[in-house]
Order: sequence, then structure tokens, then C-alpha cells
Amino acid sequence: MGANFVALLVTGYMERANATQIHQDPARTPSDASLIHSINVAHSYGLRVMLKPHVDVKDGTWRGQIAPADIQAWFNSYTDFLAHYARLAQEHGVEVFCVGTELRSLSGQAFRTHWEKVITKVRAEYSGPLVYAANWDEYTSVSFWDLLDYVGIDAYFPLSDARTPSVEELVQAWAPEISALERWQARIGKFVIFTEIGYRSIDYATKKPWDWMETASYNPEGQVNAYQAVFQALCGKPWFAGLFLWNWLPNPQAGGHGDIDYTPQNKPAQEVLKTYFGKKVYGDSGF
Repeated sequence: MGANFVALLVTGYMERANATQIHQDPARTPSDASLIHSINVAHSYGLRVMLKPHVDVKDGTWRGQIAPADIQAWFNSYTDFLAHYARLAQEHGVEVFCVGTELRSLSGQAFRTHWEKVITKVRAEYSGPLVYAANWDEYTSVSFWDLLDYVGIDAYFPLSDARTPSVEELVQAWAPEISALERWQARIGKFVIFTEIGYRSIDYATKKPWDWMETASYNPEGQVNAYQAVFQALCGKPWFAGLFLWNWLPNPQAGGHGDIDYTPQNKPAQEVLKTYFGKKVYGDSGF
């Protein structure tokens, strides 16, 4: 594909949205041995690795709406959770570590002191660059960008209500989002990474790109146009360091005709990615 980086995800779980403990679920959290194996395989292919811990809630609450009954207890548990993976990342040569993903209800100024402690602990365990993956509607309110090396955004911006918008329509829809990003980035002064961006191969794929449960018909052209527009809109932006696709599955036979999930594997969108991956199309970020 021409990619030079892969994000490996590992998920810890809370029982409820107000719980204070994060734990590994043996049935769903990858084992350390499995994760280490994946890091080693990625490195053997010449890929650099971002390790990206997630927190999910077993009752179905989105992680951006977590509301712990005891904030200090939750951050204590979260720090322990992250520190474990930061040590693993250090020991196995992971190139970038993500300190959180879409924790919108806990990332504002009121929680700045907690994040200072989290990040200090992670930096004590891991010497590489750090990023946080903000939700697309969260990035301007995150209180601790100055403590990190990169700005990360899970870029599920709503772009069009059309069934199959054209590339041109989508590039135009990106324009105000990119302008807002540029103005904001000029103040922050850090390179931006899209820590996730993805579109399902369905009708109305760019209406609510985050909605993984929407029932819709297979539409590979919608996915093709969405990815084409992303690259056209962002190529050459000096502040933009690159993007990670949501998502790419370990099974090489994944995706294919009729699959309505996010992966572009074995679909027409895969050819769009081949066209752009491997080219020098982003800023000189070192990423």
C-alpha cells in the first residue's frame, strides 16, 4: 500500500459510564504477547508503530461521555492502565504513543491537573513522542496540547447529506473545516495528525462518518470519493503530518464487494490509498 506507519489499538474496559476502574478483559483486550507480536511483525515490514490505547464502556456508553463517580480514582486507574502500555512501548521500540482517545468529557480545563500527572507518568516510562486523539468536535477544548508532541484528531467531520457526493463537493465541504484547523493550529504551533479518519462503503458515507451502526446500502463509490477528497484537500498543508485510516483488519481477505464496514481492503477505495501513500504530500514534520 505504500504506508509507513500503523496504529495498533488495545482496549481497556469500564463496567459503566460512572465506574472508576479500567481493566483488561481477557476475552476482548489483546494479550501483551499478542500485542508484542504485532509490533514485531509491523517492524519487520518496515512500518513504524503508534500504540493507541482505548477505553470502552461495557454498557455501550461512548467513551466521550464517561462520567466517573470519583474523578481522582478514575485518573489513578487510567494512569496505571497507560503506564503499563507505555513501558511495553518503550521496551519494544514503538515510535509514537497515544495518551488517550476521544475522552471529551474529561479533557477540558477542569481536568488539566490530572492530565499533567498522567503525562508525567507516561514520559517517565516512554521516551518517544506523545499524541492525544481528540474527537473531531473536541480538539479546540483539550487543555493539555502544550504537554504533547503532536495534536491528534479523530477526523469524522460531517461533510455532506448527499447519497454519493462528488469529490469536488467534498473538497469544498472540507474547506471551512481546514480553515478553522489552520487558524487554530497557528496558535497551538504543533503538527496535526488525523489519528483516525474513515468512511464506510455505504450510501451517505460522509453524512455521519462516526456512525458505525447506521443501516445503509453498499456504495463503494461513496467511500472512494470520500478518501479522494481527503487527500486532495490536505495535500501540501505544511502543518499536516499524516493520517491513520479507520480501519485496516489483520485478515488479508477482509472487506471486498458488498462489505459495508469501514475497511477499504479489497474495495475500489484501496486503489485511492495506493495512489497517495508513499508520496511526500504532507508537511516536514518528521512523522
